[in-house]
Amino acid sequence: KPNVSTFGAEQLDPSGPNLEQKKETFFMYFYLMVNVGCVIAFGLLANICTSGLPPLIPKEDGFFFAYMIAGALMAIALAMFLGGTPFYRKESFQTNSTSVLKPCVERLWGCRSHLLGKVAIIGWALMPVLIVVSVVQAFIPSDALTMVSLLLDLICIGCLCAAHRSNAWMGKADAVTRCLDVVPVLLIGNVAFNVLYNAMSTTFYSQSCQMDTRLGSGSDAMQLNGAFFNLADAIAIIAFTPLITRFF
Repeated sequence: KPNVSTFGAEQLDPSGPNLEQKKETFFMYFYLMVNVGCVIAFGLLANICTSGLPPLIPKEDGFFFAYMIAGALMAIALAMFLGGTPFYRKESFQTNSTSVLKPCVERLWGCRSHLLGKVAIIGWALMPVLIVVSVVQAFIPSDALTMVSLLLDLICIGCLCAAHRSNAWMGKADAVTRCLDVVPVLLIGNVAFNVLYNAMSTTFYSQSCQMDTRLGSGSDAMQLNGAFFNLADAIAIIAFTPLITRFF
């Protein structure tokens, strides 16, 4: 998804008018279409998986049918993507031979004598440590590891936000400092977003397990899959994206 959205934005002519506004609109409608797919997945396919679609699809064939539909739609999407090749901007196929990380690493290491430089290096160094802890935790569930991971998360985010809230300590403003300027916003935004978004795969399912989700009162009535409640998020995005694009 990140690769496709970036490739799509590169089809906009950089020399054209209102480039930033067009990119913003593209990303919003790209996300809207992702949620159109969510409506199909959560509203239809998830329910077919667990309940079938009698009399057309027996319950025991539900998962097979749903995966066949999903696979067919992916094949169609791939064919459409490849079919548009002659219309894509040639520049979007060019690879970037200039390193992106190297200048940032060199700049941070060069500023290591500054207090905020040390704080930033600690924050960035904790990133791979957190990845390793997460992988270990996936195979060895442990409350202790959970607490260690949470503590390291807080230290990492705190260090990076404190260090990059203002990058004046790194010297003259350039591409490196502008890149690092967005770090606090990305971190805090992602934390806030994912705390709410992850509730869809935890709280929503727990809620559905306490509910009678059958369509009807009979014992053989079709039962909605717990994933059905994720439709609220998808429908809200589909409904409000055009309004936000138009009025904000």
